[in-house]
Amino acid sequence: MTIQWVTGFFDIPVPVFEAGRDFWLGVTGYALSSPRGPRADFATLVPGTGDAYLRVQRIYAGLGGCHLDFHTPQWAQLAAWADRLGARRVLAEEGLVVFRSPGGLAFCVSGEDGGPVRPPAAQWSGESVSRVDQFCLDIPADAYDAECGFWADLTGWKLQDSPEAEFRHRRGSGQAPGAGRESLARRGRLDHHARPCRT
Repeated sequence: MTIQWVTGFFDIPVPVFEAGRDFWLGVTGYALSSPRGPRADFATLVPGTGDAYLRVQRIYAGLGGCHLDFHTPQWAQLAAWADRLGARRVLAEEGLVVFRSPGGLAFCVSGEDGGPVRPPAAQWSGESVSRVDQFCLDIPADAYDAECGFWADLTGWKLQDSPEAEFRHRRGSGQAPGAGRESLARRGRLDHHARPCRT
């Protein structure tokens, strides 16, 4: 099973959806697609060149946050692997399965095509450049090793230690660009009962 592309979703609660959406449009310099879905809750951030890898989603419950979609033609096999690793299925339909990791982080396995061209960094005045390149998984101390192991096993991506002891890098292969090319896992100072995993 090869993860071919990763899409990052910004999950934004209804009361602040427009403000949150406009913030990410401003940060990235991307355009916004037409909304889609039964209630027009989804939209894609469209780069000037390259393939889209960021989306916004209006949510009706919870505090919001982020989640990743892993795209592969072998979506059913990857979903079955997630089951065996201990993820909990939340929703399943043809070509899409929504999960919670053992630590409670949302993610999706998708058969939707994505990529393969990663957009270049946006260029700003003063010759500065930027790109949304990294998602951080905040994991409570008592769940840290198990949750890091889950994500490494699910993706097949290597975990690398960081100079700062509370962080580990999870680096995607050259065949799996997009939002998850590199992510961070951060060890929290509280245990799981005090603060759940979040992105």
